[in-house]
This record gives sequence, structure tokens and C-alpha cells, in this order.
Amino acid sequence: MAVDGQPVAGDYTVTAADGSTMSVTLTEDGKATYTNADGEVSTGTYTGGTAEEPYCVTSDESGNQACYAQSMVDGVWTSTAVDDPESVGTVTRVVAE
Repeated sequence: MAVDGQPVAGDYTVTAADGSTMSVTLTEDGKATYTNADGEVSTGTYTGGTAEEPYCVTSDESGNQACYAQSMVDGVWTSTAVDDPESVGTVTRVVAE
């Protein structure tokens, strides 16, 4: 389960400290799709994403992996880069209406 108590798979908006946003879709089979504010799409595979296990994504394009610790404090979900603790994003789950 994700830190909000729901399954990790789902749709999200991640807002960086500079205010830029990215749409993220995570599927149950471990695939990730990212769309930045300019509409550029990148894909990868992911593992983890719980409070106990960092969210790690491997880029299909470069093969590089990045990991992010997940936390929920006072109802605010944050994602912090494991290798750069200054890189923090706020995560919002997108709920279909």
C-alpha cells in the first residue's frame, strides 16, 4: 500500500519545489508513465512506493534508476530523492470523478 493507504498503482500529480508539475501513471504490473508540463512523455518500470520501501523507477530511455522515500505528514504526501534529500515533491493522487 502507498502511504495514503491505497494501492500504489494509480494516477498522480507531482509538484516540485519550483512549482512545476508532472503527471504520473503507475500500473499494477510495474510500469510507469510520466508526462511533464510540456507534454513530453517518458516511461519506465517501478518497484516499491510504500512507507517501508522507497519508490524506485528505472527509465526505459536511459536505463538509469532513481529512488524516492515516501512519507505522509499531516495529510501531505512527500516524495524525497534518496540521493538528493533537497529534491522533494508533493504527491497528489488523482481520483476519477
